[in-house]
Amino acid sequence: MANIAKLARARKEYTVGIRRKIHSNPELSFKEFETAQLVKKELEGMGIPYRGVTPTGVVAEISGDLPGKTVALRADMDALEVMENNNLNFKSEKEGIMHRPSRRNLKRGFGIQ
Repeated sequence: MANIAKLARARKEYTVGIRRKIHSNPELSFKEFETAQLVKKELEGMGIPYRGVTPTGVVAEISGDLPGKTVALRADMDALEVMENNNLNFKSEKEGIMHRPSRRNLKRGFGIQ
């Protein structure tokens, strides 16, 4: 587990940068063309194979060297028609559209970072 934590710390700035880039350029459901392109570009840069499943959907598969269990991860890329009311430096650049944590995650303390 320590190796995962070390890798996460080493890539924190990169990861936060990508998240903020997506956050500041939100796209509504089925219109996430720029976001999908960014995801594909990042996957290509990491050598991870992927396929498009809709014009804006992306599925990537990372296979290990040994047989075993499979872990599936899912992420929503779409934004909501909500006004972002803050002054963060990565605030949505699109009026009336923003990425917003779910109410369940807000209650758990997972807000915008």
